[in-house]
Amino acid sequence: MGWAVASALFAPGTGLAQAVDVGLKLAFYVPVGALVDTGSSANPKTHFQQRLAAAPLLGANVVVWTSSRLGFAGSIGYTPSTVAQSDTFGTHDYHSSVLLTSARVLYAFTPLNVGVRTPLGSRVVMRLDVEDYISRAQFDKGLATETAARTHNDLIISASFAFRARR
Repeated sequence: MGWAVASALFAPGTGLAQAVDVGLKLAFYVPVGALVDTGSSANPKTHFQQRLAAAPLLGANVVVWTSSRLGFAGSIGYTPSTVAQSDTFGTHDYHSSVLLTSARVLYAFTPLNVGVRTPLGSRVVMRLDVEDYISRAQFDKGLATETAARTHNDLIISASFAFRARR
């Protein structure tokens, strides 16, 4: 039974079968909430916060379709986002950067091209995506300056232009 399912998933078919999409991603990076937030906001002497700023992001995507339904995707993006640090002395901006990577398994439940993905000619594909990177971070663990672990969301709103190469 497992062999039959695996054969059906990986067997070459029609449509996107045996295709590779390689593309450029132009995006906007939107961090949601503070990365570090300690002390009390009611007491400026104890409050310390670091918040990443929204910024443009440049990246690349690769999608390898092993059949008409199954694909593997990899993505990388870089943005020179600044960090706004608020403490006893006020708020100051510091230079920083963010590197986001992802690896995904894609499964097309229907062979139809449904969604916001449109072909621009026979070999160029445009894709619009909204991604939410969820992470949990804690800094200076074990030190006197240790921060509390916080869950953080980073939204990426992007347009990708990919070249499709068939095997």
